[in-house]
Amino acid sequence: MLISDALFKKLGKTLPRGALLFNQGDTGAEMYIIVSGNIAIRQKLQDREQLLATLGPGDFLGERALITNTPRMASADAASDAKLLIVDRRTFETVFKKDPRISMYFTQKLLQRMQSGAGDKAAEAEMSRYILQKLEEYAKT
Repeated sequence: MLISDALFKKLGKTLPRGALLFNQGDTGAEMYIIVSGNIAIRQKLQDREQLLATLGPGDFLGERALITNTPRMASADAASDAKLLIVDRRTFETVFKKDPRISMYFTQKLLQRMQSGAGDKAAEAEMSRYILQKLEEYAKT
């Protein structure tokens, strides 16, 4: 994924392999877009940790906590050296409102996750409803 140096300087973060990005149960005020490297998503259930997915360049994570103000559903750590963009709520809402292509891409990614069976279906549906609400608000402006 190619991005400008200026964008990475403003929103970027570098994680060495094995570094923790966030823990399951943490509150979150940002989401992440993977620029390079891989991020492992793990969920602990009844004292067992399960690898849910390994995400790569172009993928995003952490959006559920950002949008719904709920605790993180899983932990994330760097499966390899990684570069990420950190998107806080203000930036997310500004970009979402200004560029419908971004909102369309975001919606497509969420639908792909729902179709693959990854994640909590109720939470995914709640997120989709939120996105549709934001699209409606955008259309009225």
